[in-house]
Amino acid sequence: MTRTTAWNEGHATLMEALGNRCESCGGVFDLPMRDALRVVRFVLEDGPGNATVDVVKPQGELNDILASIGKRLKVKLATALSGERELRIHGRNEVVIIKPAARRYWMGVSALEDADAVVAESFVGGNA
Repeated sequence: MTRTTAWNEGHATLMEALGNRCESCGGVFDLPMRDALRVVRFVLEDGPGNATVDVVKPQGELNDILASIGKRLKVKLATALSGERELRIHGRNEVVIIKPAARRYWMGVSALEDADAVVAESFVGGNA
């Protein structure tokens, strides 16, 4: 969990520096270590605020979380996850990132790469 939290804090700091201010910016889903995926969520809001990272106690298991995200953002996550290793799903005012739990996906440099991708995708409607 601390590895994901450190990644999320780095990502939130970079997003704030790039001009996306948010009051309750980051959320790391507190999933069991045995789960194959990790999920983070950013809520983007206009206006001044402090980028914070919260640990979210999920309601249910990983499958329930993915179903809830898919329903809220109108995305078939099961189909998307079978073809992609990492997903960044853009909603109206949020971005959800789903990646394998392996350490290499949650290193500090990954936060910078993901932040670059999120910014680039926001300019082209989430399809970069």
